[in-house]
Amino acid sequence: MITQSKFGNYDLYTLKNDFLEVELISYGATIKKIVYKGVDVALGYDTASEYENGTFYIGSTIGRYGNRIQNGSFTLNGTTYSVDKNENNITCLHGGFRGLDKCLWQGEILSDNSVQFSINSQDGECGFPGNLSMKITFTLDRSALVLSYFAECDEDTVFNPTNHVYFNLDGFDGKDCREMILTLPADYYLPVDEHLIPTGEIASVENTKFNFRTPRAILEDYDHCFVFALEKSPRFAGKLTSPTSGIQMEIVTDMPGIQMYTCSGFEAPTGKGGIPLHKHQGVALETQFFPDSPNHENFPSTVLKKGEIFESETKYIFSK
Repeated sequence: MITQSKFGNYDLYTLKNDFLEVELISYGATIKKIVYKGVDVALGYDTASEYENGTFYIGSTIGRYGNRIQNGSFTLNGTTYSVDKNENNITCLHGGFRGLDKCLWQGEILSDNSVQFSINSQDGECGFPGNLSMKITFTLDRSALVLSYFAECDEDTVFNPTNHVYFNLDGFDGKDCREMILTLPADYYLPVDEHLIPTGEIASVENTKFNFRTPRAILEDYDHCFVFALEKSPRFAGKLTSPTSGIQMEIVTDMPGIQMYTCSGFEAPTGKGGIPLHKHQGVALETQFFPDSPNHENFPSTVLKKGEIFESETKYIFSK
């Protein structure tokens, strides 16, 4: 069942079945709420203005390029492009000053369990080449929330979409997210410099704090990309478990990496129920290509060629 209403100036879609209730808003194609077994496991805000003014990408669909691009620069087909340096005037983060998370998407109900959001990004927006058409479809499949991405462009460009939902399986004002138990079947991770830009090395997780191949508490802060493979192929990519609520969430994706961010930079705008956001309130597990891939030949390519179709799918599967 899907109902449509208003959230400030934006459309709000509520998807509900016997297992999940999900709220989506057309601003940023944003996940506002995910309720499983009576627990809202996704961070969010109460008002549209908080989404408009927020700086943490909470629940937003990210584009054109998720994660970071070093010095806001990359070369494609012999041409060097300068894109927004919206992070400390050094790096391009999540697409720039007005990435797709800060845009109004067009929503459409496709079925009784599926909503699609569409947007057109013009050539040169935030510095990226080509007129890009992008869609993301959110579908409820029993206890799974399925995110399906689609894009095409009229010029060669770079493209790395993701969604920036933050999870806390104990609820919005739950315990420190680092107490949750995580499994990531990643043999490698990407070391980064002081600006969180990959050094280019693809390093083994063996004997490091990045080894989550067997379940354990997160414990520390992370803003790092975990590497499953160097190709795009469907796979089990992780499992998050709350020892308190007993809720579990599995991740299945065809993307080659996951960026884990433990909210170490959160400050205190209000969130749901007027509760301030705080450090370590949730964990983002962003399925994606690797950060700064256009500047690293040994990383999977993020080039979307003229006329090609980009498609990708990520599933968040809840159980208890």
